[in-house]
Parts: sequence; structure tokens; C-alpha cells
Amino acid sequence: MKYYDIAVCTVPEWYGLKGLRPEHDLVVLKHPDRDAFRRAVEKSLVDAVLPDRLRGHDYFHHKRTLLNNVTAKLMNKNKVSLLFTFKELRDAKGVKRALVWGRMKYEMKLCIKKSVPVIIASGAGSKDDLVEKHTLLAFGELLGLRPEQAKKALNYAQERILERRN
Repeated sequence: MKYYDIAVCTVPEWYGLKGLRPEHDLVVLKHPDRDAFRRAVEKSLVDAVLPDRLRGHDYFHHKRTLLNNVTAKLMNKNKVSLLFTFKELRDAKGVKRALVWGRMKYEMKLCIKKSVPVIIASGAGSKDDLVEKHTLLAFGELLGLRPEQAKKALNYAQERILERRN
């Protein structure tokens, strides 16, 4: 079996970005608030964003997420990816899982519409949390990606790091 995950994830220190080696690391902003998210996307300070999909209350006609049409366009322009992890869906129980799944589907639809780069990963904190490649591909397809888009989303983080080294 072949397992995939993001090799190195680093959360930046906002005003200095000290200690980062951008040619080797993938900088991921995890669970930002609206202001930090907007600033990171506008200034292209990070490579990917992992939003907190459990917080807040949804409206009737749309999901409450960080992503909207304006931020999606900025993410496309500055090549900032949206991160979808299998772990956050697996760890949510009951009604929370439905909430996370609905927000993921909504965000993926917006990402496809605005051509935002997407990264699919297992989000593993330990070796036991790793997910097989075929499971992640199926996860991407269930979110709304075509098979070739799902493969690209699975390898996007590694491509981005290799692209930066050249």
C-alpha cells in the first residue's frame, strides 16, 4: 500500500516568518480567523490554508466558511491552496460529521468554480493516522473532483515544493 500525506507543515509567525525555509517547507495556516486568513491570502504569506470547519452556525442557504467569491479569486491569483484533510472528517462524530462534510462540499464547489488550487491529504498526526492513496482519491472524487483533478490535488503539495526548488 502507498500512503500519502503532506511531508512538512509549518505554521508561520505572522510578523516575522522566522525560521522558515520556504524552498523546503510547505507553509500551512491552520484554523485562522477571518482577518488572518484575508491577510495571508492577499499577501501570499502561506502555501495552504486549513480552515476550522467545526466552528460557527450555518445559514439556511449557504454554509458559513472562510471562503467566498472574493477570497477564492485572491487564492487563485496568489496560488494559495485550500487543504482538505481526511482526518477532520473521520474524527467528527454524529451531526458534526454532516456539518464538516457539507462545508467541505460547499468549499470544493467554490474552488472548482474559481480554479483555486486544492490539496487533499490524510492530515495524519502519527503513523497510524495515514490513509491509503486510493481512499484519498475516492475522497476527492466524492467532494466533486474529476479523477484527474483528484490525482493532481493529491500531488499538488509535492509539486509546489519541487517547483520552488528549481
